[in-house]
Amino acid sequence: MSTRTIRDITALVNETQVKLDKAKVECEQLQADLDSYQRTLEVLSERLEDEDEMTVPAKQIRNEMLAILREAGEPMHYGDIYDQLVHRGIRVPGKDPRRNVGAHLSNDERFQKHGSGYWGLASWGEVPSVQKRNVVSLRDRVRDGSSPSSVESMPDWSKYDSHSDVDNGDNSGDEVEFSDVTDSMSDVPF
Repeated sequence: MSTRTIRDITALVNETQVKLDKAKVECEQLQADLDSYQRTLEVLSERLEDEDEMTVPAKQIRNEMLAILREAGEPMHYGDIYDQLVHRGIRVPGKDPRRNVGAHLSNDERFQKHGSGYWGLASWGEVPSVQKRNVVSLRDRVRDGSSPSSVESMPDWSKYDSHSDVDNGDNSGDEVEFSDVTDSMSDVPF
């Protein structure tokens, strides 16, 4: 054997040892990455299981909305109903849960729309729309000289708290033209 062959083989051994050392470091890094991915997968799996347990069936969500509206005794905005559901620990699934509340309300005969985004119980029958209530109360506050921000002069809507005793009489006197309100507001400082 020649010394050149021994040097060539020694160089190959050294080169291979360097490659092996690099491979060991890479293998350790790959093992650490694998361990991290497995831990992340376990955590996500647990969260998914928790979410599945937290998801409430549509019927239960709708029954809870019914209870919320009964307790309120008057129409509520679907966003406020959503807030009450969250407060009660009810999870509404979906990409936009707040809007999903509106979808639940519109797909259940027990609920009736009362103005833009406002919902009440169908058993209440017709109640003045929320917008109409706001215009009427503003008109009343302007006429009695109170501040437009005064809450004390708000009309009493408690007669609509009952589920069956809704006044379905002639409400023609309650109708307000927007111009009537704006004309009588000309002297009110805002």
